[in-house]
Amino acid sequence: MSKKEDTMNEQTAPKTRYDRKMEARKKAAAKDKRDTLILKTICIIIIGAIIGTIGYFSIKKVLEVQAAINDPYVAVGEHQLTQLEYDYYFNSTVNNYINSYSYYLNYIGLDVTQPFEEQQYSEDMTWQEFFEQMTLDQIKQELALLDDAKANNFEYDATEEYNEFVTTAKTTARESQMTTGRYYKSIFGDYATANNIKPFMENSFIAGAYHEKLIEDNTPSEDEATDYYEDHKNDYDKATFYSFMFDPADYDANADLKTMAEEMLARVEDGEDFESLCIEYAADADKELYEEEDNEFSLTADMTCSYANADYTSWICDEARKKGDTTLVEDSESGMYYVLKFVKRTYDETCLETISSTLATNAVTEYLTGLTENNYDYQDIKGEISYLSETENNASEDTTSDSSNADSLLDTSVIE
Repeated sequence: MSKKEDTMNEQTAPKTRYDRKMEARKKAAAKDKRDTLILKTICIIIIGAIIGTIGYFSIKKVLEVQAAINDPYVAVGEHQLTQLEYDYYFNSTVNNYINSYSYYLNYIGLDVTQPFEEQQYSEDMTWQEFFEQMTLDQIKQELALLDDAKANNFEYDATEEYNEFVTTAKTTARESQMTTGRYYKSIFGDYATANNIKPFMENSFIAGAYHEKLIEDNTPSEDEATDYYEDHKNDYDKATFYSFMFDPADYDANADLKTMAEEMLARVEDGEDFESLCIEYAADADKELYEEEDNEFSLTADMTCSYANADYTSWICDEARKKGDTTLVEDSESGMYYVLKFVKRTYDETCLETISSTLATNAVTEYLTGLTENNYDYQDIKGEISYLSETENNASEDTTSDSSNADSLLDTSVIE
């Protein structure tokens, strides 16, 4: 018998129950092998996609960080700053402001838990724009100081100050239960590290040291400070005096306030106690203000002379004033009357020091204004500083408006 016939006989021969069982097992094994191969292929594709996605985001993050550290972000004069450097100044400015005014934030309408760009600082400016303006002004001043320091061969080693900051930062981070790296990012921005902000911090220390040198160089002599005091005594001497105000808003419309005031003044001049008279003449709603035993509500102590109420400043500030002087001052516009009794004028022994500091600071401020006036214009390279965008838009609108106004002034009817 040929092989072909043998094969045909095998295919047509009846299969036993065992044969059919073994054949089913072979088919199942083949199907399992095929399914496993498909599953492996799908897993490889999925894993590849996941790895690719992770790689994409990792690369994107790396590129973002590199751009923030290396690419120009904003220009101030001839200086180009990266986003890393700008963020250092911005976060420093915001943190200093919040720390300085922490007790008043609710009153000035700033919620530090909400985005600054969603809160209005004024009708035309958000808090974000306000802080951006402050930041740019701070950068401008610091760059001007650094440039001027270099031009004048000023040298300063900021190592000690920087090391002190690093030590403090580590301690603060540990006490706040965060890593040092996280601490730097929390106060200087998302791209900040201890190493990459070191040059900026050192520059800030150098600028600060140079500013102190300018203050020292511009401090007036004692004679100059004394001469200034002689010309501005009322801005520094302190006055202590009693005062009582007859306000038409506090009394019955039929009350003759002038007569009441003159009567009170006469009794003060006769030696009666000023505070006791205040209780007697005060409107009912105000009497309790003068009734406190441990407090003389009518007494104003050690007020800078020129800060006194404008209605009677000239009387209080008169150098001829002496203890026990009294007067009655009328404000004809408001109908108010003031009964006054002078106690003393005090020379503030620290005023010469204050004057020296003020004059030196004013001189340096004027000097820096001259340096920055024309040499440190802003340029928003990345277009991400909303304050500069708003300023440019306003300038554009003003230009358009001026152009329109100019066109409207032309009387084309006379042109033939």
